[in-house]
Amino acid sequence: MAQENGIVGLSLVEKDKNGDVLVTWSFPALDPEVKQVALSCANLSGNDNNSDQEVVVPLQFLWTKYKTSWIHVFTNQNDHANKENPLPRVVSISFILVSTVFNPEKYAALSKIMTEVYQNTGSPVRVLECYLSVFAKGKVDVPNIGSFASSDFDPKKSYLVTPIKEIIKMFGVHVILIWSALLMKKRIVVYSDSLDSLLKIIRALPLFAFHRLDWDILRPYVRLSTLQLKELEDAGVYVAGFTDSDVKMKRDLYDLLVDVNARTVTLSDHAQQSGDFKMGSFHKDLATFMVSSAEAEGVSDQTIIREVSVKTKELLKRLLSLRVKDENGEEYVTLESLQERKLPPGMDRFLFAIAGAEGFTNRK
Repeated sequence: MAQENGIVGLSLVEKDKNGDVLVTWSFPALDPEVKQVALSCANLSGNDNNSDQEVVVPLQFLWTKYKTSWIHVFTNQNDHANKENPLPRVVSISFILVSTVFNPEKYAALSKIMTEVYQNTGSPVRVLECYLSVFAKGKVDVPNIGSFASSDFDPKKSYLVTPIKEIIKMFGVHVILIWSALLMKKRIVVYSDSLDSLLKIIRALPLFAFHRLDWDILRPYVRLSTLQLKELEDAGVYVAGFTDSDVKMKRDLYDLLVDVNARTVTLSDHAQQSGDFKMGSFHKDLATFMVSSAEAEGVSDQTIIREVSVKTKELLKRLLSLRVKDENGEEYVTLESLQERKLPPGMDRFLFAIAGAEGFTNRK
């Protein structure tokens, strides 16, 4: 499938009155691991013996990322009150859309239309026709269901859906730990018992390192499954979201734990011992700036993002000026050269960790 609109896979999943979950159609065949993650996250991974009871899904529309695939799942309960229902034995229908692009609102809108097309017709062919229209024309219009136009969804706007002010107000001055962890490319775990809250908050965290425009670091919704945990281990650096409180005890998974329920930000023991997170006057000043800006009525989210980005880039510019030449004439930042500068306590390790994350060192 050509990757127009970022779409690389579609699939329909039915739960019938016997409680069986069946993947009834895919275009093309989904990667087996991607399918497993999608079904698991949507609570559709097997027979739950609920017979004709409604499927209990975490959200009607949820999304996550596995390796390079953004996975979106939209679920509708089937309307058995409709005597012309083309799927009388089906309790619920879930539509899986896999893409290479971050834009949840765009794929929610398209998934909703495709799900309702199948629900009303029972025909995968009609779903495929919708996709081909989007593929060829960038839009689709389905009478009595709705219309979709790819041009209505600016990818840049998807970065700004959650106001950064909300995140800063939620965690106060401790938000500086989130900024630091992102700059140093540390492993961040975000916990909330509400998937809706989790997805809303986790998508905003890359804004603190806006100069990278790296939303691929997100793993928005992770189950404590062997498959997904192995993928985190292979990724090495991530911002991963969980709704299972047991993740808080798995301290080997994270350097920083963001607990949305408790509104706390906590360093793991090994992260504290590393010395990378030692806070100084620079961190205090930046934290104070972010908190005061978030509380100011006349300051917009875009202004805060821009100002934090400016301060971050100024720090990186200063860091580049501290490079030294090696024996081959190549310029790198070294821990030794930073220590020679007699920087404030802990600032040398902090800057060196950022230098490594930005590729300014000779570490491979």
